[in-house]
Amino acid sequence: MSVAVFASSSSDGLPEGSEAVASGEWPETLSLLNFEDLSEHYKPMLFKENVEPENAVSSIMIRKVKVVKKTDTVGEIRSYFESISGMPVVDDEGRVEGVLSTKDVRDNGPDTLVEKIFSSPAVTVSPNTTIATAAGTMLKHKCHRLPIVGEGGKLVGLVTRTDLFNVLLLDEQGK
Repeated sequence: MSVAVFASSSSDGLPEGSEAVASGEWPETLSLLNFEDLSEHYKPMLFKENVEPENAVSSIMIRKVKVVKKTDTVGEIRSYFESISGMPVVDDEGRVEGVLSTKDVRDNGPDTLVEKIFSSPAVTVSPNTTIATAAGTMLKHKCHRLPIVGEGGKLVGLVTRTDLFNVLLLDEQGK
């Protein structure tokens, strides 16, 4: 599909010899352009080869996820945050109750219970959620990680913003 852009010096703003009517409506050819067409056009410029944003997030999620419980204290879990920036908070059955971040831990003393400082409810997605939808969810909710939940809200994985964008976006060299 090609889209023509017109620059005109005529007083009505329409191309010379045009039969278009200045009605405020889109010209017929522009009404054919939609989000899907635009997405397909830019896809090779934005996404790595062989990556489909329509693939399920389960294809890229981290399956071994470190978790904390509400009854843990900051002192007990502080060392976890030396290598990661956040983790899900789960109950005894493995259901996601919220998320704990480095900032939450850093700003509190060693005797502080996780239940007093974690963010709840967690923004979560299912394993069947598309990679593109997961990325949009992260942007919309301004979160850095998404717990992936299965049946009954039980944790089955985690995806971080870095995971998503490493899979989706091309680097400066187009690779």
